[in-house]
Amino acid sequence: MQINVHQCAWQKKLKYYPDRDNAMLGWGEIVLILIAAIIFMGPEKLTDFARQLGKLYGEYKKAKRMIELEIIYGIKPLDDEEIEKKAKENYEKLLSEVKDLSQEVPPRSDQ
Repeated sequence: MQINVHQCAWQKKLKYYPDRDNAMLGWGEIVLILIAAIIFMGPEKLTDFARQLGKLYGEYKKAKRMIELEIIYGIKPLDDEEIEKKAKENYEKLLSEVKDLSQEVPPRSDQ
């Protein structure tokens, strides 16, 4: 069996990063970053920064989910205005159905 030279080079590239744990931060690095952030920013500004970072992460997750829905399932994501409009339509529809049902119900005979 003859081995292709390009195939061997390609396999060596795969074996260069056998596990991805080397690229992650450990607890020591995270603690060091937090201590440096407290020293440079101060505790007051750090809370505002963490709040803004949380909002940014939430928007990132929302955008990621919208893209996933559109690409994987072919579902076009709705805007907030469209969601509010549909919610009002559904509320009005349910309200009218309840009113119709309440008019159709005969009075109770035990009273």
